[in-house]
Amino acid sequence: MKKIAFIFAFFLLAFTNLSAQVVTIGNGVSNLLYGPIYIFSSGSTNTHSWNLSIYQQSELVANGATPGLFTSAGWYKNDLGAYLSNDASFEIYMKPTTLSNFSGGAGNFDIESVGATLVYSSTAVGLPASIGWVDFTFSTPFIWNGTDNVMVLTRWVRTGAGTAAVNWAATSGFNPAVVSHSFSATTTMGSLYTTGSRANIHFSVTPVGINKLETDTKFLVYPNPAKDKINLKFDETYPAKSLSICDALGAVVYTETIKSGQTEILLNNLDAGIYFLKIEMPDAILSKKLVIVNE
Repeated sequence: MKKIAFIFAFFLLAFTNLSAQVVTIGNGVSNLLYGPIYIFSSGSTNTHSWNLSIYQQSELVANGATPGLFTSAGWYKNDLGAYLSNDASFEIYMKPTTLSNFSGGAGNFDIESVGATLVYSSTAVGLPASIGWVDFTFSTPFIWNGTDNVMVLTRWVRTGAGTAAVNWAATSGFNPAVVSHSFSATTTMGSLYTTGSRANIHFSVTPVGINKLETDTKFLVYPNPAKDKINLKFDETYPAKSLSICDALGAVVYTETIKSGQTEILLNNLDAGIYFLKIEMPDAILSKKLVIVNE
C-alpha cells in the first residue's frame, strides 16, 4: 500500500451575505509575560512554553461573538521585545470546555489538548520589534456553537534568542484563575502556574446561524476511506441543491447537482488525501470529511 501524506487542514466555508467580525476580549493595559508566546529575557534558556486560557460563553457574547467560524486570533504585544529569527514553532489549539477556571489542578496542556482542534501550526514564526496586534490566520477554522465556553491553548518552541522580554497587554482581576502557563528549557513541561491576568485577544469570526451548519447526522458517506468511488445517502426531508468536494486547501475539485437521496460519485481523478464534502440546502450547509486512499 502506498504511503500517504495526510494534510490536516480544514477549508474555509464560503457563506454569502455574511462577513467576518472582530471580537476583542479584554481591554487591560498591564504587562503580562505569561501570554501565548513566552520570552522572559534575551538570555533566557526557557525555549519552550505552553499557555491555556479560558473564555466564558457570557463574555464572548457580551463582546459581540455569535455562533460561527473562528478564523484567526491575535494578541496585543505591549513592548518592543522581539524574536527576529522567524524559525520558531508555534501552535494554536481551540476546544469547547465545561471549565470556567483552572482551580483544582486543571490546566495541563498534554491533558487539555486531547480532542482540541489544531487551528494554526507553523515552524517559521517570529515576533516583530513593534507594539501592536500579532495575528495568526487559522488553517482550520474553529466552529463555535454559541453556548460553550472556549479554551485556547498555545505551544511555543524557539531555537534562538529574543531581543528582550516580551510582554502582552493583559486584563487582570480574574479569580479563580483563567490562565494556566508552563515553561521549560526542554520538551518536558515545567511547573504549572495559574494567574488571574489574561492576555487580551481578538478573534475574527464569521457568523453562522446554528441551523445553517450541520455535520455527520444528516447524511452518510461510504466507504470512507474510499478508493475510486463513494456512495452518498442523505435525509430525504432535506432536499439538497448542490454538492461540492474541496481539497484540504479549500479548492473545489468536484461539483454535482443532487436530485435524489442517494447517489454514487466516482473519484478516479482525485489524488489520495483528505477532502471535504459540502452539500448546500435551502436552510443548511452539511459538511463531512472524506479520505481517499491508494492501494
